[in-house]
Amino acid sequence: MVSPSAPGPPRQPVGLLRDAVLVQAGSSAGAAAAEIADRDGSGLVLCGEGAVTAARAIRDTGFGRPLLIDRRRYSGASRALGTDRLSPYWMDEQRRLGAATVLTDSGYIGERNLTALTSVLSQAADAGDDVTAVLPLHKSWLRTHADLLSVEIRRYGVPVALVVEDPKDPFDAVDALRGLVEVLRSGASVALLCTDMSGLGALCFRAQWAAIGVRSSPRHLYPADGGGGAPRDH
Repeated sequence: MVSPSAPGPPRQPVGLLRDAVLVQAGSSAGAAAAEIADRDGSGLVLCGEGAVTAARAIRDTGFGRPLLIDRRRYSGASRALGTDRLSPYWMDEQRRLGAATVLTDSGYIGERNLTALTSVLSQAADAGDDVTAVLPLHKSWLRTHADLLSVEIRRYGVPVALVVEDPKDPFDAVDALRGLVEVLRSGASVALLCTDMSGLGALCFRAQWAAIGVRSSPRHLYPADGGGGAPRDH
């Protein structure tokens, strides 16, 4: 893999993310969320199309905690798909911000869609050693295909951040929770985005870090046909 670089602040040490509980918020709520996240062991994930601009403004205030950018292109009725191409520009913008890790602007990975899963992982593997592959997954990947998911993550060798689709808590079913633990224990570098208090439990089972949303939308990936979701950047 190559390690591309872009002009900007020095990249924050990736070790700052280890065992961190990050605060995830839409760009419009970034300033308030930054106050919550400004403490040891935390950091901020801004999401939506306006997240890069909001992140620059927060950096200008002197915010020194880990700051990540989740485009959330995988959410909403017009969501991108996992087979869509990742944006090099979006990744370079994160490098210019000095993000501790670069999050891919992945599309949604549907039920049994191995092609979408491997598309995201292979593109992330080619994008640089500073990249974390965001995996927005149908919940069946954890409920019935956790073994395959683990194998593919290890095969491509890139850190991943899981986002699991569900209108409520994706881990309230025993089989989904069991699948999550299996993936976390697989030896791969796995984190959680768009989660709630389940993220704290995931840290106990070797998750690298977890991002907990301040509102319902950044805590969930709502099904495209299920309603209930706020716009992507809220």
